[in-house]
Amino acid sequence: MTHGHGVDWLGHAPWGLRKLLQWMKEEYSNPVIYITENGVPKRSDTQAMLNDTWRSMYYLSNINKHSKKLDGVNVDGYFAWSLLDNFEWTDGYAARFGLHFLNFDDPGRLRQQRESAKVYAEITHNNGFPVEN
Repeated sequence: MTHGHGVDWLGHAPWGLRKLLQWMKEEYSNPVIYITENGVPKRSDTQAMLNDTWRSMYYLSNINKHSKKLDGVNVDGYFAWSLLDNFEWTDGYAARFGLHFLNFDDPGRLRQQRESAKVYAEITHNNGFPVEN
């Protein structure tokens, strides 16, 4: 298991999601499952974070690669953590989870789409499976 980009309270175990979903299917007679607040942060407040390839790869590995092998698990929804950078209880505004960059220093709270938002949009448009080349 690896930790998120800059927060020590969040781990990343790509194999864990599939294993957990399989266990829930078997233990609870395949209930409807919604995966919520799933994402990865970075500690930075620069616009250089707009090209967040690492976050795109996180979503691709957690949604695309694992979803293709769900073996009948009844996953009915997946919700990214989060649409915009926001306030996190333990880190304030330092941990950036958003698919969109939010400039907290700008009085107008400028919002800019990150590359991961485009990847996530493609994933959702294709029902969890990006078009493969």
